[in-house]
Amino acid sequence: MRLRRITGLACAFALCLTLPYTGSAKAAEADTPDGASVRSVTDGAVLPVEVSFADGGVEPLAMTGAALDGESVRLSEEDSITLSLEASPGEYVLEIDYDPLPQSSQDVELSLLFDGEAPFRAAEAIRLRRRWRDKADAPRQDGRGNDIRQPQEEIPFEERGWLTATATDSTGYENGALRFTLRKSQTLTIRAAQGAVRIRTIRFKAAEPPLTYAQYMAAHADMADAAVSAAPLEAELTAWKNDPTLFAVADRTTPATSPSKGAKISLNTIGGEKWTTVGSTLAWTVQVEESGLYEIRLRCRQNYSQGFYSTRSLQIDGKTPFAEAENLRFLYKRGWQMIALSDEAGTPYRFYFEAGRMYTLSLTVSLGDFAALLGRTADCIEALNDIYRQLLMIMSASPDGYRDYNLDELIPDTIEAMREQAAALDGIADDVEAVSGAAGGDLESLRKLAMQLRLFADDTGTIAARFSLFKDNVAALNDWAAD
Repeated sequence: MRLRRITGLACAFALCLTLPYTGSAKAAEADTPDGASVRSVTDGAVLPVEVSFADGGVEPLAMTGAALDGESVRLSEEDSITLSLEASPGEYVLEIDYDPLPQSSQDVELSLLFDGEAPFRAAEAIRLRRRWRDKADAPRQDGRGNDIRQPQEEIPFEERGWLTATATDSTGYENGALRFTLRKSQTLTIRAAQGAVRIRTIRFKAAEPPLTYAQYMAAHADMADAAVSAAPLEAELTAWKNDPTLFAVADRTTPATSPSKGAKISLNTIGGEKWTTVGSTLAWTVQVEESGLYEIRLRCRQNYSQGFYSTRSLQIDGKTPFAEAENLRFLYKRGWQMIALSDEAGTPYRFYFEAGRMYTLSLTVSLGDFAALLGRTADCIEALNDIYRQLLMIMSASPDGYRDYNLDELIPDTIEAMREQAAALDGIADDVEAVSGAAGGDLESLRKLAMQLRLFADDTGTIAARFSLFKDNVAALNDWAAD
């Protein structure tokens, strides 16, 4: 059992076929006028800051390879732009209006430096994703009536317009938007670490938590339940996705999977083991005939992470309707199941949906409750690698098992670090077991590595003879976290 199974990242979670009820909170449209300069607008205690790169907007302090085109700033890979940023001191989240340029199919990554330094590691890899779809004019069936896998194409700017992204941790170790602490005055450098992009506007907004579900329902207390369900949607017919490897696949385990063609191939599901990367999103458009409150139901299968659950976050028109929608759990079951998006007690959430309006509903892979645990695991791996390098410098890669290297005298801090990391590993194992309810398997491997570290710390004379095993255990922990 690898960590990806604990977190549900590689589960065969196939969102399939029908959304017999659907809805959402009404999402506010962002108002971002062109041509605005760097400015603050009063909004409570923290003043939002908007930077426009259109004509009449910000005057950069420096540019390396970057170019202003009258509407935006163009950044090719390794290009950068530096500007002066003034703000009301406080904590902010960051939104970016962008257009990934077609020189590459890779997602864009930005590095943000404040006064020449990244405030934290995640700020060095802000990911701006592209949007893909099934190629519209590609043949969908062969001569025998079997469905053909559809090639993917990037949606052109002329059709999708500017994209908006909230800066998040690309590793998924931190849930929600990244929080930036701004002072009254600082410089901001934006560098394209990967890919080419146009950026029209960046906005630093007050860091506010989303509504709870109770608050969301209180805001819609006057709304009645809808009397008519929305028409089912075929989940494989997405409006867009941000990963071109997410395409429709065939399920022939049951004729109840729609559409079914009997002996012929029908590409009638999407997701599965390919839908495992943090940040990968599938999106659909939906419209109802009657305003009211709806449940969102899905026919899905999560048959990989036995004993655990997979996590997805829901957005409506790019906004999280309430906090609980960021951590939706899909439990293990071998077969297909029809489920409603619900709380931990199984009570379905209800979403307000306005008649005649076209909504975009999206589900994104997230680590959920395991995010912080994975972050702690990454920190532990980094510390263990430092310990390994210290031992390697003194003993070499093939130490003499009968020699006393006097490690407790040469590197006492490293020996103490072994005890600290042993405690950290036990803590991670305990917390994974508490969150998932599972024990044994790789959790036992964590405890054995912790036990080995304590043995090393208590008797440094055993390290040389077991150095190779320690190296293998650290490598296994790294694989455990990476999967």
